[in-house]
Amino acid sequence: MDKSAGPDACWPWLASTAKGYGQIKDGVRMRKAHRVAYALAHGAAPSELFVCHRCDNPKCVNPAHLFLGTNSDNQLDSSAKGRHGAIKGEAHVNAKLSNDDVAIIKSLRGKVTQRELATRFGVCQMRISQLQRQG
Repeated sequence: MDKSAGPDACWPWLASTAKGYGQIKDGVRMRKAHRVAYALAHGAAPSELFVCHRCDNPKCVNPAHLFLGTNSDNQLDSSAKGRHGAIKGEAHVNAKLSNDDVAIIKSLRGKVTQRELATRFGVCQMRISQLQRQG
């Protein structure tokens, strides 16, 4: 985690992630890093409650950005922040390609092999093929 930006900034988890959330092994099982951060700062959260992010950054482990809520609270928070629909493109937490990368990949159709593009952009050849077929 990087706390160098100060107490009000996001502290992104820099180690292992799953589905965009930091994760850490507690000796027995994998746990979400933001839940561990919340527990260290405020005490363990009841298992029926979510540890939600005020900052909308799933990798953030800054306790000041975390709050407890029910599933309903989490959904309402998501909706109020305009995150209720599917997040696509470079805004998605697991995005590997920027919108500019996608434009370049599409523009190089037939000029550079899909395998070369996949290596260059760090994705699989199938993803290059999907993007180029979209036109």
